[in-house]
Amino acid sequence: MRPPPKSAITAVILAGGQGRRLGCRDKAWINWRGRPLVAHVVAALQPQVGTILIASNRGHTRLKPYARRVIRDQAPTGSGPLGGWHAALKASRTPWILSCPIDDARPNRGLAVGLARGLRKRPGAYAQSASGPHYLHALLQRRLRGSLQEFRAAGGRAAGNWLSAVDCTAVEFADARLIWSLNNPADLRRLRRSR
Repeated sequence: MRPPPKSAITAVILAGGQGRRLGCRDKAWINWRGRPLVAHVVAALQPQVGTILIASNRGHTRLKPYARRVIRDQAPTGSGPLGGWHAALKASRTPWILSCPIDDARPNRGLAVGLARGLRKRPGAYAQSASGPHYLHALLQRRLRGSLQEFRAAGGRAAGNWLSAVDCTAVEFADARLIWSLNNPADLRRLRRSR
């Protein structure tokens, strides 16, 4: 499938996690190479999309300089990435959204194009590497909003289950550094030692 033009894609940075295993730190403001993580993610996504949204339930004022809009999930706290996706699909004015979690300090600069090439007429795609599926690195059609709303209303919470239910496809990325998740202090130490 021919990749959609960048003007047809809105990036959503998923920044709603509680960071419990990192002492409830807001991951957006973890410093790496002299800049907060949010700045690194924005810099990597900006050339790939027409506009950027950040989905977060805290720190709206501080995040505003980094995105066109900071959106809030209206669902109860703890709704996870599905809440961020739903808010983005509702707020977006483009046919596609490209999602990336805030704790990926080095997003792949070919993420949107790579995912689009693997779509094969599917409504969405997510990244996969040798380490497994990376559901939150996804390219999704805006028309999936209704399906996501129904899935959540039925009690669905797992991103992988919903992506499978709507026939999204996995796209293989060979880059072993595609994903960098900060889930605990050891991950943070490894990031700070990295180049």
